[in-house]
Amino acid sequence: QHANVLANPMCQRLDRQYGIALLQKNFFWAISGTLSAYWSREVCSMLACIPFVQERTQVLLLISSAYHFVKIYGVNQDAARGWSPSPYGIMRIVIDSFNFESLPEIFTSAVRVMLQVGDTLVHVCVVADLAGRADV
Repeated sequence: QHANVLANPMCQRLDRQYGIALLQKNFFWAISGTLSAYWSREVCSMLACIPFVQERTQVLLLISSAYHFVKIYGVNQDAARGWSPSPYGIMRIVIDSFNFESLPEIFTSAVRVMLQVGDTLVHVCVVADLAGRADV
């Protein structure tokens, strides 16, 4: 899924437009529930891989799982408040449009890209480790 999002800008654009439309309609709990379910599934999948990957990848999976739990908590906090209290809140980082008009917007967009790339690299490590094992 991460590769599809990165390789297919149209898919990412549609996801982002849908999320923005939900935000504009104040459907914060719909966004929060969807993202929480998606990230929970991702954490379960990552934790299930731990016995089958190298030690360095295990550490990356634990860090990534903790990061996903922080995102789940943050997006639910944002939903309870009705929006991200800062420009760097989870709903804004995950859903808001990429903007490049000011230095803070460029920074936010760069953070968003770095987080997505970092998350994708963890998955690449998992696939590489699993592909290298004959007993999986």
